[in-house]
Amino acid sequence: MRHLRDATVGDLWFHFGKASGHDVGAVAASWTDQPGFALVEVASRCDDGQTRVELSQRRFSTTGRATAALWQIPVVLSHDGTSSTVLLNKPTQALLLPGCPAQPTLLNPAGDGFYRVACAPAQRTRLSASDPQLPAAAQVTLLSDTFALAQAGSLPMADDLDLLTALPQVQGSGRAALFAQAGTGLNFLALARAATPAQAPLFVAARALLAPELDAVGWLPRTGEDSETEAQRSAQIVQLAKFDDPATVARAGPVRRRRGGA
Repeated sequence: MRHLRDATVGDLWFHFGKASGHDVGAVAASWTDQPGFALVEVASRCDDGQTRVELSQRRFSTTGRATAALWQIPVVLSHDGTSSTVLLNKPTQALLLPGCPAQPTLLNPAGDGFYRVACAPAQRTRLSASDPQLPAAAQVTLLSDTFALAQAGSLPMADDLDLLTALPQVQGSGRAALFAQAGTGLNFLALARAATPAQAPLFVAARALLAPELDAVGWLPRTGEDSETEAQRSAQIVQLAKFDDPATVARAGPVRRRRGGA
Protein backbone atom coordinates (compact mmCIF):
# COMPACT_ATOMS: atom_id res chain seq x y z
CA MET A 1 0.00 0.00 0.00
CA ARG A 2 2.86 2.36 0.69
CA HIS A 3 4.13 2.01 -2.86
CA LEU A 4 0.67 2.82 -4.22
CA ARG A 5 0.39 5.95 -2.08
CA ASP A 6 3.84 7.14 -3.20
CA ALA A 7 3.13 6.62 -6.92
CA THR A 8 2.96 9.75 -9.08
CA VAL A 9 1.33 10.63 -12.37
CA GLY A 10 4.81 10.41 -13.88
CA ASP A 11 5.02 6.78 -12.74
CA LEU A 12 1.72 6.09 -14.46
CA TRP A 13 2.89 7.56 -17.77
CA PHE A 14 6.19 5.70 -17.46
CA HIS A 15 4.49 2.34 -17.17
CA PHE A 16 2.01 3.15 -19.93
CA GLY A 17 4.96 4.03 -22.13
CA LYS A 18 6.83 0.90 -21.21
CA ALA A 19 3.82 -1.24 -22.06
CA SER A 20 3.08 0.54 -25.35
CA GLY A 21 6.63 1.08 -26.55
CA HIS A 22 6.00 4.82 -27.01
CA ASP A 23 7.09 7.87 -25.05
CA VAL A 24 3.67 8.41 -23.50
CA GLY A 25 5.07 10.54 -20.70
CA ALA A 26 6.42 13.27 -22.97
CA VAL A 27 3.12 13.53 -24.84
CA ALA A 28 1.00 13.50 -21.68
CA ALA A 29 3.16 16.04 -19.86
CA SER A 30 2.65 18.59 -22.61
CA TRP A 31 -1.08 18.45 -21.83
CA THR A 32 -1.05 18.12 -18.06
CA ASP A 33 1.71 20.64 -17.28
CA GLN A 34 0.28 23.70 -19.05
CA PRO A 35 -3.15 25.33 -19.25
CA GLY A 36 -5.51 25.40 -22.20
CA PHE A 37 -5.47 23.35 -25.35
CA ALA A 38 -4.13 23.63 -28.86
CA LEU A 39 -5.28 25.20 -32.08
CA VAL A 40 -3.79 23.40 -35.07
CA GLU A 41 -3.61 25.56 -38.18
CA VAL A 42 -3.39 23.78 -41.52
CA ALA A 43 -2.70 24.77 -45.10
CA SER A 44 -2.31 22.39 -48.01
CA ARG A 45 -1.53 22.60 -51.70
CA CYS A 46 -0.76 20.31 -54.60
CA ASP A 47 2.98 20.21 -55.18
CA ASP A 48 4.30 18.18 -58.17
CA GLY A 49 1.66 15.46 -57.83
CA GLN A 50 1.79 15.35 -54.03
CA THR A 51 -0.17 17.15 -51.34
CA ARG A 52 2.00 19.33 -49.16
CA VAL A 53 0.40 19.82 -45.75
CA GLU A 54 1.78 22.53 -43.49
CA LEU A 55 0.81 22.40 -39.81
CA SER A 56 1.39 24.90 -37.03
CA GLN A 57 0.18 25.11 -33.47
CA ARG A 58 -0.59 27.70 -30.83
CA ARG A 59 -2.84 28.00 -27.81
CA PHE A 60 -6.53 28.33 -28.65
CA SER A 61 -7.82 31.65 -27.35
CA THR A 62 -11.44 32.74 -27.00
CA THR A 63 -10.29 36.30 -27.68
CA GLY A 64 -8.64 35.39 -30.98
CA ARG A 65 -5.19 36.51 -29.81
CA ALA A 66 -2.28 34.34 -30.98
CA THR A 67 -0.55 32.83 -27.95
CA ALA A 68 2.57 30.73 -28.39
CA ALA A 69 2.52 27.29 -26.75
CA LEU A 70 3.82 23.85 -27.60
CA TRP A 71 2.08 20.51 -27.23
CA GLN A 72 2.85 17.08 -28.54
CA ILE A 73 -0.29 16.48 -30.55
CA PRO A 74 -1.21 13.20 -32.24
CA VAL A 75 -2.87 14.76 -35.29
CA VAL A 76 -5.12 12.43 -37.26
CA LEU A 77 -5.34 13.09 -41.00
CA SER A 78 -7.74 11.62 -43.53
CA HIS A 79 -6.29 11.82 -47.03
CA ASP A 80 -7.77 10.19 -50.12
CA GLY A 81 -9.76 7.75 -47.97
CA THR A 82 -6.81 6.71 -45.79
CA SER A 83 -6.26 7.77 -42.17
CA SER A 84 -2.86 8.30 -40.60
CA THR A 85 -1.46 9.97 -37.49
CA VAL A 86 1.45 12.37 -37.25
CA LEU A 87 2.91 13.68 -34.00
CA LEU A 88 3.00 17.47 -34.18
CA ASN A 89 5.68 18.31 -31.60
CA LYS A 90 7.09 21.49 -33.13
CA PRO A 91 5.67 24.98 -33.68
CA THR A 92 5.48 24.21 -37.41
CA GLN A 93 5.77 21.01 -39.37
CA ALA A 94 5.30 20.00 -43.01
CA LEU A 95 4.62 16.65 -44.64
CA LEU A 96 4.01 15.28 -48.12
CA LEU A 97 1.10 12.96 -48.85
CA PRO A 98 0.66 10.98 -52.09
CA GLY A 99 -1.53 12.39 -54.82
CA CYS A 100 -3.78 15.42 -54.98
CA PRO A 101 -7.34 14.13 -54.45
CA ALA A 102 -10.40 16.28 -55.08
CA GLN A 103 -11.51 16.15 -51.46
CA PRO A 104 -9.33 18.23 -49.14
CA THR A 105 -7.22 16.53 -46.51
CA LEU A 106 -9.17 16.41 -43.24
CA LEU A 107 -7.70 16.91 -39.78
CA ASN A 108 -9.36 15.34 -36.75
CA PRO A 109 -12.06 13.83 -39.01
CA ALA A 110 -13.71 11.84 -36.20
CA GLY A 111 -13.69 14.80 -33.82
CA ASP A 112 -12.06 12.84 -31.01
CA GLY A 113 -8.80 14.83 -30.86
CA PHE A 114 -8.54 17.42 -28.09
CA TYR A 115 -7.65 20.35 -30.33
CA ARG A 116 -9.35 22.83 -32.62
CA VAL A 117 -8.52 23.02 -36.32
CA ALA A 118 -8.24 26.23 -38.34
CA CYS A 119 -7.86 25.86 -42.10
CA ALA A 120 -6.20 28.34 -44.45
CA PRO A 121 -8.75 30.29 -46.53
CA ALA A 122 -8.33 28.27 -49.72
CA GLN A 123 -8.71 24.97 -47.90
CA ARG A 124 -11.68 26.27 -45.91
CA THR A 125 -13.41 27.21 -49.16
CA ARG A 126 -12.90 23.71 -50.53
CA LEU A 127 -14.11 22.11 -47.31
CA SER A 128 -17.23 24.27 -47.21
CA ALA A 129 -18.04 23.37 -50.81
CA SER A 130 -17.65 19.64 -50.13
CA ASP A 131 -19.28 19.69 -46.67
CA PRO A 132 -22.50 17.83 -47.67
CA GLN A 133 -20.36 14.93 -48.94
CA LEU A 134 -18.04 14.70 -45.93
CA PRO A 135 -18.39 11.89 -43.38
CA ALA A 136 -20.89 12.71 -40.63
CA ALA A 137 -18.31 13.12 -37.87
CA ALA A 138 -16.18 15.39 -40.06
CA GLN A 139 -19.20 17.60 -40.79
CA VAL A 140 -19.92 18.00 -37.08
CA THR A 141 -16.25 18.72 -36.32
CA LEU A 142 -16.01 21.31 -39.10
CA LEU A 143 -19.13 23.12 -37.91
CA SER A 144 -17.99 23.02 -34.28
CA ASP A 145 -14.50 24.37 -35.05
CA THR A 146 -15.86 27.05 -37.38
CA PHE A 147 -18.33 28.30 -34.80
CA ALA A 148 -15.70 28.30 -32.02
CA LEU A 149 -13.28 30.28 -34.19
CA ALA A 150 -16.01 32.71 -35.21
CA GLN A 151 -16.95 33.23 -31.56
CA ALA A 152 -13.30 33.98 -30.81
CA GLY A 153 -13.14 36.51 -33.63
CA SER A 154 -10.62 34.46 -35.61
CA LEU A 155 -13.10 33.93 -38.46
CA PRO A 156 -15.94 36.06 -39.78
CA MET A 157 -19.32 34.82 -38.55
CA ALA A 158 -20.31 34.62 -42.23
CA ASP A 159 -18.17 31.47 -42.53
CA ASP A 160 -20.31 29.77 -39.89
CA LEU A 161 -23.51 30.98 -41.54
CA ASP A 162 -22.34 29.58 -44.89
CA LEU A 163 -22.07 26.12 -43.30
CA LEU A 164 -25.50 26.50 -41.70
CA THR A 165 -26.98 27.40 -45.07
CA ALA A 166 -25.60 24.16 -46.53
CA LEU A 167 -27.10 21.93 -43.81
CA PRO A 168 -30.31 21.06 -45.70
CA GLN A 169 -28.15 19.33 -48.33
CA VAL A 170 -26.67 16.98 -45.73
CA GLN A 171 -28.13 13.50 -45.51
CA GLY A 172 -27.31 10.58 -43.28
CA SER A 173 -26.54 9.87 -39.65
CA GLY A 174 -24.98 13.22 -38.78
CA ARG A 175 -27.94 15.36 -39.78
CA ALA A 176 -29.63 15.48 -36.36
CA ALA A 177 -26.36 16.31 -34.58
CA LEU A 178 -25.62 19.07 -37.08
CA PHE A 179 -29.02 20.70 -36.60
CA ALA A 180 -28.68 20.45 -32.82
CA GLN A 181 -25.33 22.21 -33.08
CA ALA A 182 -26.84 24.76 -35.46
CA GLY A 183 -29.47 25.53 -32.84
CA THR A 184 -26.77 26.20 -30.25
CA GLY A 185 -25.01 28.58 -32.61
CA LEU A 186 -28.20 30.38 -33.57
CA ASN A 187 -29.10 30.84 -29.89
CA PHE A 188 -25.72 32.46 -29.29
CA LEU A 189 -26.19 34.79 -32.24
CA ALA A 190 -29.69 35.68 -31.08
CA LEU A 191 -28.36 36.73 -27.69
CA ALA A 192 -25.48 38.64 -29.27
CA ARG A 193 -27.78 40.50 -31.66
CA ALA A 194 -30.73 41.05 -29.30
CA ALA A 195 -32.36 44.47 -29.68
CA THR A 196 -30.16 45.35 -32.67
CA PRO A 197 -31.05 45.83 -36.35
CA ALA A 198 -29.37 42.49 -37.07
CA GLN A 199 -31.89 40.54 -34.98
CA ALA A 200 -34.74 40.52 -37.52
CA PRO A 201 -32.72 39.12 -40.48
CA LEU A 202 -31.20 36.52 -38.15
CA PHE A 203 -34.66 35.35 -37.10
CA VAL A 204 -35.71 35.13 -40.76
CA ALA A 205 -32.64 33.04 -41.61
CA ALA A 206 -33.16 30.78 -38.58
CA ARG A 207 -36.79 30.12 -39.48
CA ALA A 208 -35.87 29.37 -43.09
CA LEU A 209 -33.31 26.82 -41.90
CA LEU A 210 -35.29 25.13 -39.13
CA ALA A 211 -38.92 25.12 -40.32
CA PRO A 212 -38.38 22.57 -43.12
CA GLU A 213 -36.74 20.24 -40.58
CA LEU A 214 -39.80 20.35 -38.36
CA ASP A 215 -42.00 19.73 -41.41
CA ALA A 216 -39.87 16.69 -42.24
CA VAL A 217 -40.11 15.05 -38.81
CA GLY A 218 -43.70 16.19 -38.24
CA TRP A 219 -45.43 17.37 -35.10
CA LEU A 220 -46.66 13.93 -34.03
CA PRO A 221 -44.65 10.74 -33.34
CA ARG A 222 -44.73 8.05 -35.98
CA THR A 223 -44.79 4.30 -35.58
CA GLY A 224 -41.29 2.92 -35.05
CA GLU A 225 -39.78 6.35 -34.48
CA ASP A 226 -36.43 6.42 -32.65
CA SER A 227 -35.54 8.61 -29.68
CA GLU A 228 -33.25 10.80 -31.79
CA THR A 229 -36.13 11.85 -34.03
CA GLU A 230 -38.30 12.57 -31.00
CA ALA A 231 -35.57 14.74 -29.49
CA GLN A 232 -35.07 16.48 -32.83
CA ARG A 233 -38.78 17.33 -33.06
CA SER A 234 -38.85 18.81 -29.57
CA ALA A 235 -35.72 20.86 -30.24
CA GLN A 236 -37.08 22.23 -33.53
CA ILE A 237 -40.36 23.31 -31.91
CA VAL A 238 -38.54 25.10 -29.09
CA GLN A 239 -36.08 26.75 -31.48
CA LEU A 240 -38.74 27.93 -33.91
CA ALA A 241 -40.82 29.36 -31.07
CA LYS A 242 -37.75 31.31 -29.91
CA PHE A 243 -37.35 32.70 -33.40
CA ASP A 244 -41.02 33.78 -33.57
CA ASP A 245 -42.08 31.37 -36.30
CA PRO A 246 -45.79 32.21 -36.72
CA ALA A 247 -46.95 28.66 -37.58
CA THR A 248 -45.07 27.13 -34.66
CA VAL A 249 -46.24 29.75 -32.15
CA ALA A 250 -49.84 29.36 -33.33
CA ARG A 251 -49.78 25.59 -33.00
CA ALA A 252 -47.76 25.37 -29.81
CA GLY A 253 -49.74 28.05 -28.00
CA PRO A 254 -52.90 25.98 -27.38
CA VAL A 255 -50.75 23.04 -26.25
CA ARG A 256 -48.96 25.22 -23.70
CA ARG A 257 -52.27 26.59 -22.41
CA ARG A 258 -53.75 23.10 -22.02
CA ARG A 259 -50.69 22.12 -20.00
CA GLY A 260 -50.94 25.17 -17.80
CA GLY A 261 -48.20 27.14 -19.55
CA ALA A 262 -48.11 30.87 -20.15
